[in-house]
Amino acid sequence: MNYLAHAFLSFNNDEVLVGNFVGDYVKGKQWQDLPYSIAKGVLLHREIDFFTDQHPEFIKCKRLFSKELRHYGMLFPDVIFDHFLANDAQRFSNESLKEFSERVYKIVEFHMDKLPRKFSYNFWRIKSGNWLYGYRFRGGIENALRGMVRTNCMNYPEMLPVEIFRENYSALEESYKVFFPELETFVKELLSNSP
Repeated sequence: MNYLAHAFLSFNNDEVLVGNFVGDYVKGKQWQDLPYSIAKGVLLHREIDFFTDQHPEFIKCKRLFSKELRHYGMLFPDVIFDHFLANDAQRFSNESLKEFSERVYKIVEFHMDKLPRKFSYNFWRIKSGNWLYGYRFRGGIENALRGMVRTNCMNYPEMLPVEIFRENYSALEESYKVFFPELETFVKELLSNSP
């Protein structure tokens, strides 16, 4: 789950950010039970995921992981893109990423009573581990990749996606550089055309 990108692509709309951040935990039509702006964020999250899954650069990155991790390969590229976003000087300086991360945690925590219970436990892990800021560092993203193996694909060695990440770092970064500006434009257009 690429939490940093979903938060960033909410463009400073607090309630949209909450829905966008929590989107993976809102199933089916549960979004209809949320306040309007949070529901709008959940639907935005789904549009972002759909755009990402269809994008040629994402598909290319997914294939790097699928060779070794089969259908689990799709889990890793978008989280890795959070690493490149966290280090994207056009979008974040070191200090602005720290401030942004702290702001996101405060906004989400403020709205916690409206969010699915299943999200609560994971949010406290995200906040206490400062995942959003930690994605800036290779060690932080590598910890996330190992955790994803433990959670989703236990039959594979924990280090396998880390090794693929290390071996293909430059290619993954180049894909991010093509992909993310296109995603950003897509989201801005989507938001400007929505009520």
